[in-house]
Amino acid sequence: MAVLLVARGLAALALAQASVVALAAQDPAAAKPPTPPPLAAPVDPVPVLDGATFARHWQHVVPSADEMAWRVIPWLGALAEAVVRAHAQDKPILLWAMNGHPLACT
Repeated sequence: MAVLLVARGLAALALAQASVVALAAQDPAAAKPPTPPPLAAPVDPVPVLDGATFARHWQHVVPSADEMAWRVIPWLGALAEAVVRAHAQDKPILLWAMNGHPLACT
């Protein structure tokens, strides 16, 4: 089996060498490989950032007033202070407790 594979490999090598010799004997200009076609233009052109597009993108980045409403809640950092204030105002307490970094980067 191994002898057959080696013989096949040698035959393929001899055929490739004969092809190269035949190409070299022809006109050198004809022996050059064809040039590839030029690359096609990209489907999506590169976006331009100018005054109009910047303003449009800015509207998507900056949070709206509705998205910032949570900032007007008087959050407290100490549970004891929250208990006293909630008892005085007869309101419930939201206790948010977690382990680790708030962005899960631990």
